Amino acid sequence: LDYVEKVQRGIEQLNTMVKNLLDLGRLEAGLELMKSPVRLDSLADAVLRDLSPMAEESGVELVLNAPNKMPYLNLDNALMRQAIVNLVTNAIKYAPESGRITLSVYRQPAPNGLVGEEIVASVADNGPGIPPEEMTRLFEKFHRVQHRANIKVKGSGLGLAIVKLVAERHDGRAWAESELDKGSTFYISVPSIPVDFANL
Repeated sequence: LDYVEKVQRGIEQLNTMVKNLLDLGRLEAGLELMKSPVRLDSLADAVLRDLSPMAEESGVELVLNAPNKMPYLNLDNALMRQAIVNLVTNAIKYAPESGRITLSVYRQPAPNGLVGEEIVASVADNGPGIPPEEMTRLFEKFHRVQHRANIKVKGSGLGLAIVKLVAERHDGRAWAESELDKGSTFYISVPSIPVDFANL
């Protein structure tokens, strides 16, 4: 039985890597995004419902912190969903038995003096945190954080690279904040340009 379970886990990891490589290739090739009206608060809620069994197995609670009636944005629903899934699953894998993981969706002023607002989705955990020397390489392809707390965690090192590319293809950004032994927060943001339904 243990052998069968190991084979199944190996197949699942291989399938995930193949999907990530395909997503990465599509993003890097600059293929046209399949955009449609999307609300990030609704998308975040759906992601947490889908990932709640995984969270329960890892001993963490998923919490959504998002106001109702966020604006509809013109986004690639599948890619944006994948980006948020990647952030939440990373938090679950790297911060098991750590209490609460909070997915927040909110507005904030656009960065660097740009006009307008951006919509941000952030994922905060209470895990072991990330060494300062690793912070600059977090979103590189195939890079995995070297830390004693995650030595047994399986992964391809592609998840955060996909998050960064999804953000950039939507004229947004991705970044992270962390402190050792105090947890990490990962962010993805997109410009808040509400859909003009009258011109669809």
